[in-house]
Amino acid sequence: MTTDPMTTGRAAPRYAVNATSLPHTTVWQDIEVIATAGQVCDVRDPERSSFDRELPGRGRATAPGIMASLLTAGYRGWWELEIFSDDGTFGTALPGSYWAMPPADFLTQARAAFDSSYALATARAGVAGR
Repeated sequence: MTTDPMTTGRAAPRYAVNATSLPHTTVWQDIEVIATAGQVCDVRDPERSSFDRELPGRGRATAPGIMASLLTAGYRGWWELEIFSDDGTFGTALPGSYWAMPPADFLTQARAAFDSSYALATARAGVAGR
């Protein structure tokens, strides 16, 4: 845990860069990659394009369960929020695109969605949260 820059003296999950581009060939190596950075997003329901992800817990709500499984398995590493939300850059300007939002508004929503999903995940996994 690191100190959360958005609050004073509160521990926070660590956030990281994308680890999915690391080379790996076996299940155990996949687990090592996941242990480097847990990538979090949710699947929009219905999914409108391949560049259309949702904030954790706001789509099909698969993120909290996956996060809980990782925590149960002992994962205590960094988390990365990954959101694809085409604003026309990749061909389709999706209504309500997160990419088109003012950054401060997006980050506020993203933080709240992550915190909610993380709280559900830690409760399901029976591990201490922040």
